[in-house]
Amino acid sequence: MLTLSVFVILMASATVTSQAPEGYQQETEVNELKDQLAELKDVVAKLSRYAMMQQFSAEERVRSEGASGVNIVRGDTLGMYDYYTNTHVGHGMMAVHDHSNYDRTVGQGELVAVLNGVSFSTRHNDYRMVMASPNSTDFHAVQDVPFPGVPPQVTEKLTVPEQITEMQEWFKAFAEQNHTLRDYREYFKPVLCYLEGTWTINDKFKEPFHSDRHHLEAGSWEELTGKVRYSSYTGSKSRMENFAYLPTIMMSINETTGVPEYAQWNYRMLCSPLKEDVPLSDLRPVDDLSYRVVSGQSRDSILNSRRARFTFYEEDEKRFPQYTKLDRLFHTIPGLDNGPADLHQDSYGQQVLSMAPSTTDRPLNTGYYHRMFKSDRKGAMGIKEYVSE
Repeated sequence: MLTLSVFVILMASATVTSQAPEGYQQETEVNELKDQLAELKDVVAKLSRYAMMQQFSAEERVRSEGASGVNIVRGDTLGMYDYYTNTHVGHGMMAVHDHSNYDRTVGQGELVAVLNGVSFSTRHNDYRMVMASPNSTDFHAVQDVPFPGVPPQVTEKLTVPEQITEMQEWFKAFAEQNHTLRDYREYFKPVLCYLEGTWTINDKFKEPFHSDRHHLEAGSWEELTGKVRYSSYTGSKSRMENFAYLPTIMMSINETTGVPEYAQWNYRMLCSPLKEDVPLSDLRPVDDLSYRVVSGQSRDSILNSRRARFTFYEEDEKRFPQYTKLDRLFHTIPGLDNGPADLHQDSYGQQVLSMAPSTTDRPLNTGYYHRMFKSDRKGAMGIKEYVSE
């Protein structure tokens, strides 16, 4: 009888357990689903971070392979060797060509460039001569580059033929760099044109800059990427040269919701009038053997064509220049905050200072373009000067 009593008690206990309230079971299921959802959010966040690190790794690889610049232009040649294909030289240096038949337009074909580790390709550019606004900080605010005046010695001539003859003397003085013949420096102003790019978090599809001749052939970033992928996989191209590969990345992840935030790369071409004169003697030709050997042309023949490439001349001294003429000129060009930019950076306990030799520990205005900076304190290796890129 004792054994039977125990059996009855166990049966009763089992019966009570199997008849748990329905609300209790639902609450348990909800808690399990919450735990699964939390685990999935954690997995998605980790995968998103991994994707971010992969993108950063790709950028670091590109950064380690060389500085920013133009890699290749439109490919229209082929041969038995790699150097038969176009690099930064094709029919023109960096696809530069003439468009004096359009208002304020500089001819610039499509190209592949690298900016601070980001590799991208442009559409056919043909950009207008506009400059960043000197007064407004509005995003992408621009205005036309002002034209220099006409010398009064020309305008005071009574007839058009006389004005033409006098103007020819001014062009001759500029070509010969002889400002004693005519002081052209006030009327022949140098303009520096440049390519800039940035990550944006604006989801709206937007042209990088205005061109009278070309525009992106897409209605959204997804459509543009799809067309570029198709042309890359099939070896075709946009007949009107209006495709551009502008990458998208995962920039950050919301810590609360786990939702990733994406950024879209975009670029534009602008010009900036320089305040100082740039003598033609400052420009020294560079011998591009990759093009000259294939074409069989001499240095002189290329020098007088649009395939010529030049570098800014520095003193004939065997040294590593840290602050060059190019640095000085580029530091007159503002970034996306335009002319009023006045930004300063203090990073990791060090103050970022200007590299200009005429300044003494002056804070660097990082709202303007620069390649190097100086720290207010020596680093672990006892140096103060560093490359920004």
